Amino acid sequence: MRRQHDLHDLLTVAAAIVRAPAAYIALPDAARQSVAASYGPLPERLAVTAPAPVRPLVQEVLSPLNELAQAPWRYALQIRLPVPFSGTDGNGTLCFLTHGLLDPQAVSVRDGLEAVVRQIALVLTRSETCSIEETDALLLPGALPSRRRSKKVSPELPSIDALPGIGTFEIRFASRCISLSAEVMRLTGVSTAVQCPMDVFLRCMPVPDADLMLFADGSHDTIRFTETDFVIENLSDQTRSWVRVEPKSKLMIEGCPGA
Repeated sequence: MRRQHDLHDLLTVAAAIVRAPAAYIALPDAARQSVAASYGPLPERLAVTAPAPVRPLVQEVLSPLNELAQAPWRYALQIRLPVPFSGTDGNGTLCFLTHGLLDPQAVSVRDGLEAVVRQIALVLTRSETCSIEETDALLLPGALPSRRRSKKVSPELPSIDALPGIGTFEIRFASRCISLSAEVMRLTGVSTAVQCPMDVFLRCMPVPDADLMLFADGSHDTIRFTETDFVIENLSDQTRSWVRVEPKSKLMIEGCPGA
């Protein structure tokens, strides 16, 4: 959905402004708040127990008993801002998870976060039911509603992730996390494909890949992908499979289960 993509993009920008490895937006849902969008390594099911903050910016030290303060996340603080939300009487929350305090007086931080919060509020007020044709009418005000253009839908090529025996991954520099396709999830037994913590993924590799580790923690800004065969171990049932990494950074599944 377009709104979900826009919220994720805004979270990405906001996290870059404050240099936070993870962030989320929570919106009022009955008597609690529910996560509407997230960025970075976070639990697959994140429970938001605190209400939206009243002050413009709140920095809180996480309790050692908090899930986010424990392995594999190990966050030290959460920084929360209120987000106006017209759907209810309450506000939403923009929250960052960090390892250090933020300087709220820094002009770039203050102005940047204010701009992001305004854009989040605009995205939240946009109707999710707006159709493609209605969007075209908004973009092309001269078009008559009764004469919408017919669109020829060309057959789509299958995604590479949908092809049998092929898996892919995506890793961002210094993010300490990795995104996995369905095929790689099946082989590794990892339950979350969105921003899986790197140390969880490395448990699937009896011989860890040093390049991936250094790239994920920000120690080295390049990865040398060469054609390599190695073993992947499933975290659920401990079965092993041979995989081949091709230079284009795709995992080519070669079979040989139980190796």
